[in-house]
Amino acid sequence: MSDFEHKDNSMSIFKNGYKEREGQPDYKGSGMIDGKKKQISCWLKKTRNGDTFFSCAIQDPYVKPDINNSASQGEPNPNYNPDAAINNNFDDDIPF
Repeated sequence: MSDFEHKDNSMSIFKNGYKEREGQPDYKGSGMIDGKKKQISCWLKKTRNGDTFFSCAIQDPYVKPDINNSASQGEPNPNYNPDAAINNNFDDDIPF
């Protein structure tokens, strides 16, 4: 990944080369808004008159969840026990 940092209140968008379905954005990018990194998604749309425009969404960057680590800190969760998670799903009072 690049070390490029946007100046505050600026962004860059590029054609989405990974678009596979209609609902996915036509353009994607990133920016810096009020000192916070943001992810930008844009769709090309048409008005009733046929004029083309961008419809965009700005959100926090996606962070892939890691069920083995604590929330977004990247540190192991000391309370995570996969065996306990599996075994807690059983009720010993069931007669069969």
